[in-house]
Amino acid sequence: MSAELLHPELFRQLPFAGYAVQTKLEEAAREAERQRFSVAEDLSVVVRMRDSDLHYIDELFDDIEANEANYPGHVQKIAVISGSHELVDKANDRHFKTMRLPPKLYTHPMALNMGFEEAKHRVVLSLVGHSALTNTATFIAATNHTEENFGAIYSTSLPGRNASWSERLGALGLRTQRRMTMRPVLVDPKSSEPDKEGFMAAESVAISREAWEQAGKFDLSFAAGGESGQLGRYLQALGYNIYRNSPLAVFHTHGLDPLQSWRQAVAWRKMGQPHEFHPTLMSECPEPRPPQEKRK
Repeated sequence: MSAELLHPELFRQLPFAGYAVQTKLEEAAREAERQRFSVAEDLSVVVRMRDSDLHYIDELFDDIEANEANYPGHVQKIAVISGSHELVDKANDRHFKTMRLPPKLYTHPMALNMGFEEAKHRVVLSLVGHSALTNTATFIAATNHTEENFGAIYSTSLPGRNASWSERLGALGLRTQRRMTMRPVLVDPKSSEPDKEGFMAAESVAISREAWEQAGKFDLSFAAGGESGQLGRYLQALGYNIYRNSPLAVFHTHGLDPLQSWRQAVAWRKMGQPHEFHPTLMSECPEPRPPQEKRK
């Protein structure tokens, strides 16, 4: 089975550049498949889920199964759930190993570490419940690096089904707070060349489990933002290579208007630095909005 794009209609969310991004990503997915090693390698996939992800999780599960069908190895699926029994039931129905994290204790690094602790395989792919995969070569690209100093591989986020116009424009590079730009998709370095930036985000990043452990795991002094970038800096300081490859790109936005985007940026600044954990910080960051409520 050859690599295919998922949700091609969503590339139109990118003003002026959707077709160029779609074409580039399709080429990169096929190249990742051509580079696939003949020996099948097993992969662990960790998905963080909260109640605000209920509108999106079925679509993500479908994307994961499409990648499983195109992947030669076994896929261990782990769901770290901070929410209702409905999420647990959905994950169980899709054959995920489910782990519960009380909402009052939830932080991104705590949820990530729980999932990585359960992971059994060399590479762990981290996803978030309100995203969607862009192609069926994501799992293949996640495991194409087998060198000893492999640390992680990632790509950028593209506007999702709930994207507001401010988020669509932000994806063109006007928004620099989290470097949500098209550049990694349109001008990706060769997948064999380490990325010097190493600015990876946990909504789609494949990490060596051994490197994660050597780097001290995700730093629990972060809350929701900054923990994955900090881990990337730790990995590079230890001599691990971080790569960037387009098939790791996901559709991921929160459906926020300009004012809400500003509130989100303020919350990220607070949470994106080490601090003593306090659960009220999580409530300051707007939750993803369902597609039917998005603003034009």
